[in-house]
Amino acid sequence: MSTPLAHGKSCTVFFSDMKVKIDRPRKFCYPDVVAICDEILFEDDQEDVVLNPVLIVEVLSDSTEAYDRGMKFFHYRQISTFREYLLISQNSPLVEQFVRQVDNSWHYYEFRVLEAKLNLATIGCLLRLSDVYEKVLDVTCSNNL
Repeated sequence: MSTPLAHGKSCTVFFSDMKVKIDRPRKFCYPDVVAICDEILFEDDQEDVVLNPVLIVEVLSDSTEAYDRGMKFFHYRQISTFREYLLISQNSPLVEQFVRQVDNSWHYYEFRVLEAKLNLATIGCLLRLSDVYEKVLDVTCSNNL
C-alpha cells in the first residue's frame, strides 16, 4: 500500500509491502516503511521492488534490532539515493535518526521525549514522537496498571 504525502515534497510512502533492492551484494529487503520522492524507479514491470528509496524506517524488535542497526544499515547505505534512516523502538519512546551528509558521512540524532519533533527534511515532513507512540504507550500504560 502506498500513500502520497499531503505536505512537503512529492513523495510516496510504502508500508512493509514494498521490497528494496540493494545491488552490492545483490539483496532484497522489506523495510517497515520506505519513502521515494519524485519518480519511483521499479526493478521491472511487476512494480514490487523499488530502486530509489530516500527514507527507510525500521521498527526494532528483539529479534531484528542487531541486524537493523548493523548489516542491514550497511547494505542500505550502498543505495545512492538513500538519505535518511529511522530506527524506532517498540518498548519506549526512542527514535534514532541517521542523516547522510554531502561527504557521505552520517549524522546521528536521538529523540526520547514525546514532545520531540523530528525534521524529516528528505521528504519535507515534521514527525512528532507523540504521534508515533500514541497507541503504543496507551497499551503499555494500561498493561502496567
